[in-house]
Amino acid sequence: MPTWNYLHHLEYRRELSKYERVLLYIETAEDHGFCFHKKGMSRTQWHEHYTRLCAADFLDRKAADPGIWLVTTVRVLPDKRTPLCTVRFRWTPERIIDKN
Repeated sequence: MPTWNYLHHLEYRRELSKYERVLLYIETAEDHGFCFHKKGMSRTQWHEHYTRLCAADFLDRKAADPGIWLVTTVRVLPDKRTPLCTVRFRWTPERIIDKN
């Protein structure tokens, strides 16, 4: 019987200034959602979209401070870590606003 590994780490960094970011949280997720993508989206676009959804849920549950956040999603395998994407956005408790 195959063993599936959907382990991912989401690393949450708060941007304090243009050159200063601090790692505040690491969320471990056994989530296969990163392995899919929607029709009309590239895999990278899907990773970014899904990371934003996961981040909104996590930051809301943590009652995180508003501000600029960078969230990096990393796929974790027994022998290596593969970064999937990093998204940067302004977090407010009501919603995520894109910050490009």
